Order: sequence, then C-alpha cells, then structure tokens
Amino acid sequence: MQSCYIADEFFLPEPEQALPSLQKSCEDAVTFYIQERLSSELYKPFGFGDIVIHKPMDIAILEQLEANRKNGLETGPKLDSIIEEKRRYINENNIERTVSIDHFFTIKSYSTKKIVVLESNYLLNDTLGVEDFKPKIVLELPEEYEESLNFYFFEYTIFLSPVYPEGRKLSREFYAFFKSNLESIDNVNARSAFLLHALKLTRIVKEKGAFDQQTITENFVKSHYWQQINTSSNYLPEKFSPLYQKTIDEKVAGYYIFHKFSGLLGNPLDTSVVRADFTPYYELESITEMERPFEPYFNN
Repeated sequence: MQSCYIADEFFLPEPEQALPSLQKSCEDAVTFYIQERLSSELYKPFGFGDIVIHKPMDIAILEQLEANRKNGLETGPKLDSIIEEKRRYINENNIERTVSIDHFFTIKSYSTKKIVVLESNYLLNDTLGVEDFKPKIVLELPEEYEESLNFYFFEYTIFLSPVYPEGRKLSREFYAFFKSNLESIDNVNARSAFLLHALKLTRIVKEKGAFDQQTITENFVKSHYWQQINTSSNYLPEKFSPLYQKTIDEKVAGYYIFHKFSGLLGNPLDTSVVRADFTPYYELESITEMERPFEPYFNN
C-alpha cells in the first residue's frame, strides 16, 4: 500500500516545488538502469521522449466511483461495498499505473571501436522501476560514423551557402524530410536500416556541402556492384543516364536511372545495362537488367 501512496504523489499534478518532475525522475531511472548493466562501455544519452502515463481500466473505474461519492452523485452502503471490492481486486492483482518513455542513446566499446545506436521504449512501474523495454532501433556503426550521428540528431548545419541562414534552412529541411519517414517505420530492422541510410547521406552532404541527386544515386549503384564482387577491377562502370523522377498523383514516388557497365560476366567485353530504382528517400530499391538495344536508354 505504501507504494500506491508514493505513486499517487507522482501521478497527481505537481505543484511548483524543488522536487524533480516525473519526466526527470523517469529519465534518471532509465539512465541508472542502463548504466548499472554496463562494464567498461561508454554510455552517451542523446535524448528522451515525453512520458506517457498508462492508467489501467480498473483504476480508472475506481477513481470515477470515488469521485462520484465525493461529489455526492452516488452514495450508500452498496457504493461503499463496490469501491472496497474494486480496491481489493486491484491490490490482490498488483494492478498499477505505469509510465513509458522513449530513449535514444549510444553504447561505445573501446575494445571493438564500434558504436551501437539504440532507441528503446522503457516501461516503468508506479515506483519508477524499469520493468521492461522494447527496442525500436539497434544499429552497430563504425566509429567514424559518430560525427554524422551527432550532426543528424542535433541537426547541425551541413549545407554550404554564401548566406548562412540559407544553409541552415536547407539543413533543417533535409533532417525533417528523413526524420519524418524514420518515425513512420515500426519494424526494428527496417527502422535501423533507414537510420543508417540517413547517416550515410548526412555524411555525404557534410563533405560536399550540397545534395547532388545525380552523383548520390550513381554512387549508390556503383557501391552495390562493388559489394557484390571480390575486387572493383571486375566491374567497369561506363555511363549513367540522367536521374528520372517517378510521380503518382503529382507526388514524388521515387527515382530511376540507367547504368551501363562491363566486366561482371567474366568477359571484359560483355556489356550490360540496368535500371536502378530508388525510393523517394534515395534508397536503392531494385535493379532490373535491360534488353538490347542499349542506346535508347541514354537518349535524353
């Protein structure tokens, strides 16, 4: 019962006072939970989402009954009996309010030089102990991606412009574009893969100071083939078409580009042309081998 009284204090609206807020208390509880499970790894918190308070139906019903009695809407021994029975049921079944909170952070291993990016939703009980967590992102990165992650999360300026406000504006639009899609993905693997894709683009834009669609998509196609073979000498890129935009109902539905190359079939004289399709977020979606003649694919 004592824990219930503590919980009541936490879940009631807080008067202005020196005590930490429920939000801060939950953040501290999650931080402690993570840190006590680490050994020599470095924990770096990036941010927390707003807390969400979950009130079970039985507690909501009890509170409504008690409010009705207090306000004189219902009275009598029967109501008292119902309230006591509901309280007993809640206590015997350990029904309690819970709080959930999202947390984005990294764990860095000095031995492997790897960074694990994690986003999880933590569930806390009515005394703010962590009961469970559900991963939303699990992504292992080489150490060199740490800067890109910082730029992406904190939305630092990556576009170069003669006028700083313009570069800042372009940077914010870039981050908002990719973050809005990231938030729409529920699957852990897909969400993690998209974050990696966004970090790659962040790194490219930071290095170049601009977002060149043509160069970016060409490089993604070439990287795809370089990863499929033992050495890049077996793959000889020749040319690309311009990047074409796909639209559905006047909205961007993706992009595609034609690519001509030789060498992959074992004979340096063998030539192929493929069509590479991309999502609206410049993810390489599919590659389709095209039939001869090849010239029409490159006639603008």
